[in-house]
Amino acid sequence: QQTNFLPREKRGRYPKEGDIFYYRHKYLGYGYGRVLKISDNHPANVVIPWSGALVYLYDSFSKELEISPKLDKTKLALPPLCTFFYEFSSGPFVKMKNVKLEKDDLLEVNCYYEVLRKDKQYFDFFTGKEIEKVEPCGNNGTMTTLFIDALISEAKGVPIAVNNLTEDRIKNGTKFKNW
Repeated sequence: QQTNFLPREKRGRYPKEGDIFYYRHKYLGYGYGRVLKISDNHPANVVIPWSGALVYLYDSFSKELEISPKLDKTKLALPPLCTFFYEFSSGPFVKMKNVKLEKDDLLEVNCYYEVLRKDKQYFDFFTGKEIEKVEPCGNNGTMTTLFIDALISEAKGVPIAVNNLTEDRIKNGTKFKNW
């Protein structure tokens, strides 16, 4: 198995803003997330110029699937991250329900740095404006299933699945969060 994510039962659909979803992890059980933004709705598509979603992955895990999981924006497993639609259609993210996003559902600032810039400049995912760094702070690189799994596994201190993305980094002791 290439990741610690367990297979889903059936093919999913493209996400919508406000979707609450779950994923199953070999060591952590059920994890939960929320879709914050779809790239096509961003002003001028400057911040997220590809087809994908900005999501929160909460630091909330359970042995059984919870119908109404506690989603606390101040307790994230990882900083806000961008992911492809694949993670929802064929990947590990399974939609539970859609609940309209309210201002209280979001961090005041959703910080990221651009991975392709040599200088570390920080921006807000929603406004695209340059800001001072605020934690949690991610990057605007698009995360695949393999990378999301490695980041979650590393953050939670469980074994990282060995695959073509992780093998060399595991051998060299490179931390994924620093990559």
